[in-house]
Amino acid sequence: MFVSGDDAGTVAVWSIATDTSKISVNRVGARTRAHDNGVAAIASLAGGESFVTVGADARLKSWDTQRATSGGFEEDRSVVAVAGAACGAINAVAAHPTDKNLVATADDDGTVRVWDLRVPTTPAASREGVKVRGGVGRAYALAWADAGLGEALAVGYENGAVGVLETRARLGEVTGSTAIASSSLETRGVIEAHGDAVRGLAWEVCSDKPGRLASCGDDGDVATHEGELPVTKRERRHGDTYARSVAFWSDPSDGIVKIVSGGWDGKVVAA
Repeated sequence: MFVSGDDAGTVAVWSIATDTSKISVNRVGARTRAHDNGVAAIASLAGGESFVTVGADARLKSWDTQRATSGGFEEDRSVVAVAGAACGAINAVAAHPTDKNLVATADDDGTVRVWDLRVPTTPAASREGVKVRGGVGRAYALAWADAGLGEALAVGYENGAVGVLETRARLGEVTGSTAIASSSLETRGVIEAHGDAVRGLAWEVCSDKPGRLASCGDDGDVATHEGELPVTKRERRHGDTYARSVAFWSDPSDGIVKIVSGGWDGKVVAA
């Protein structure tokens, strides 16, 4: 199952079936109007019970996966209005790797915000782009690493920089029950990653080399960053066109971890 969104603000759920000769993709139920403007990003929460969508209407919404896959969309929690016109569009969302209630958003004003979905009225933490580094511009991409990496949150900016933020958690009381919420975001470091806007980020979690971060951007480069003082390696995979998505993938045929990227040239490249 996967979920897609479009520029009209609608969301659809799709099922995948495979046999020896073909792969078929079929929509489950009808499309649902999720946002008043384009859907910018979608993320599945830990455990897979819910997923979230964000859009150009500056809203974060949470949906019940089981209801969506059975053909009926229904919002599972309160809609979170993220600062309205002050922040502009929400461009990216990332789910906490283990806590199903925590998500991060990246906005047009360059701010990263962490939300506890049980307390949707105000962010649990936020970090303005100017506090990461001056002149970074809009925030376009997010990736949240697991606890083995200190729950680092990578954010990609309009000027090509990648900021690595440290998320610090605390225990709190929410409507009488114990909840974990991020209390602060601190800058761990800034990587001069690309010559233009960063559009995609991914942490490697499937190998014996934790800590490797991949990024891609409007300069057409796909880059990897590794180490406490990151060593950056760049590769031009999509010619002079934008590179817009990147992910780590373990090839089942040989177990080798590859970096998969997609670009405006219409190609998906794994290497």
